[in-house]
Amino acid sequence: MEWFIDVRVWMIIVIFVSLSQKSEESCEMFAKTTTIFRMERVLYRYVACTNMTVDNDLRDEIISKLNDSHQYLEVTKSNIPIITKNMFQTLNLTQITVEAKVQVVQGKAFERANISNIIMDNNDIKKLESGAFNSYNIFVLSLRNNSLTEISTSTFSGLANLRKLTLQNNQISVIQPGSFNDLEGLNELNLGFNKLTVLQPNLFDKLQNMQTIYLNNNLLKQLPVDVFSKNGILQYLSIQNNLLIQLDATVFPQALLYVNAAENNLKSFNMSGLINLDRIVLDSNKLTTIVNCLNNLPSLSFLHLNHNYLEISVPTKYFEHLSKLSILEIDNNHLVRVDFSIFRYLMKLEGLSLAENNLTSLDVTDINTSIKHLNLSGNSLVGIKNLWRLSNLDKLELGYNSLQEITFDMFANISLLRHLWLQHNSIRELHLGCFRDLKSLTHLNLSYNSITNITPGILTGLNSLIELDISHNNLVIFDEDSFHNTRSLRFLNIAHNNLSNVDIRGILSHTIWLREINLNGNNWTCKMLIDIEQGSKIISFVGGNSFNVSNVYGVPCIHKPSENENGTGKELEFQLTNILEVLNSTMQYTRSIHFTMSVLNYIMAIFFCLVGLKYVYDKYSSTIAAAQQFVYRPAANEQEIQLL
Repeated sequence: MEWFIDVRVWMIIVIFVSLSQKSEESCEMFAKTTTIFRMERVLYRYVACTNMTVDNDLRDEIISKLNDSHQYLEVTKSNIPIITKNMFQTLNLTQITVEAKVQVVQGKAFERANISNIIMDNNDIKKLESGAFNSYNIFVLSLRNNSLTEISTSTFSGLANLRKLTLQNNQISVIQPGSFNDLEGLNELNLGFNKLTVLQPNLFDKLQNMQTIYLNNNLLKQLPVDVFSKNGILQYLSIQNNLLIQLDATVFPQALLYVNAAENNLKSFNMSGLINLDRIVLDSNKLTTIVNCLNNLPSLSFLHLNHNYLEISVPTKYFEHLSKLSILEIDNNHLVRVDFSIFRYLMKLEGLSLAENNLTSLDVTDINTSIKHLNLSGNSLVGIKNLWRLSNLDKLELGYNSLQEITFDMFANISLLRHLWLQHNSIRELHLGCFRDLKSLTHLNLSYNSITNITPGILTGLNSLIELDISHNNLVIFDEDSFHNTRSLRFLNIAHNNLSNVDIRGILSHTIWLREINLNGNNWTCKMLIDIEQGSKIISFVGGNSFNVSNVYGVPCIHKPSENENGTGKELEFQLTNILEVLNSTMQYTRSIHFTMSVLNYIMAIFFCLVGLKYVYDKYSSTIAAAQQFVYRPAANEQEIQLL
């Protein structure tokens, strides 16, 4: 592979100086480990097997281990309260990461070091002495999650080539004028999550290459008129979660693309004239009107106005100049009525969200047909007129409303719709053929309604349906033939209804791809659940948690013994008793046979022994008689010879 060609480029060796206490044996084992990192890098770990304190010469310890191939150094899990000016002198690295409970960085600590990226996050730094990072070689400096309270004019002196400065999540309340004057090459500045209450008017004047500024999560009440006047190429600005009460376009440069001013106390704003502005986020403020606030914004694509107090009452052609607006969100604004004719001229509008308002009825006749995602959930809608005009709809959210029925023509002509949410309404009736034109629908949610039956014809047209959720209704009738054209169905949820019988085999005959079904919370008998489970091995049943009652796989069920089981119990017991008696008699008979056979075996053994002896005697008796004549027999009067 190509990354093997130049070892000097692709093999980046990282030294970890770990100061945690370890046993000598485990430390040495850990020190020998080598790990492959992201395939193109070799990660080498060095572990110092002795405890190091601030009195140790950390520089000598590190220098003795580094060589020209090392580019990354991490000093972690230690306690080094002061970074001295001699500690990292002459080091030549791409990046150094120090997470060692540092409290002070002395002046000129990195002046003679050739290090591109300095990461000192998650320490306890309270003081940065004058010129602590005075070096032309530093491009990235991160001091996130420390305890800094003030930035002085000399804190960042000498950082002419710095591109990114992160001071997020400190306690900074004061930034002296001219603190950033030496940072002429800075592109990104992060001052988020601090305690800034005011910005000096000329604070950012020297940052003429600045493109991104984060001022979010501070205590700012206003922005000085000239605060960004010299930042001509500023494109991204986050002022979220402050205490701003007013916002005016005159503060911002024309190059601005993105503004996030959510979670402030804005009562008025005017972003008119920012011709390059692409996105505005104004969620969670106290806005009541948008009249004369959005003029001449030809590049605006995203407008977020959620969680305000807007009353949409504007001239019909008010949005005409927002020719590129594609996403408009006005959720949770207590809207009671919306005249959709105001959206008529939004020719590129693809997403419109009016969720969590107080709308009771809508007529979408005048809305542009280009819209693909319409969110009307969380209102009080009882009806919607002329939805058929939105022929390009892909997602339609109507959950948490007051719809009582789905009429025959409600979703007519919306053939491209793929996701439809109707949960948490008051739907009692689904008219036959109400989904007939939804040929592309893949996900349908009808949960938490009052539907009582699903009969053939209701699901007609749902040829592409993959997931159907009709849980938490009042279903009593669930005809398997209703699924005759839902062959793509894979997930079916009919939990928490009043069902007591369902023909799973019949459903499977129509839905050949069905793989998961949720049957919890119905009126099943245990026998029915067992029959369903045994009759459809290819389906995964969603188990329940009701193990303290009669259940099948945790799904509660009713155990009903059959009449045959109740009427023939005693007879069955009597038959079992007879069977046991027969078995006992058989065993006794078997034992007697076994004893008889044992006696016969002994008799036969004795008989064959006698026969064998008789055979031997008959065969060898003449030989024995002939041999007897050679046996010496002394005479009666023969004297015994005594040997002396």
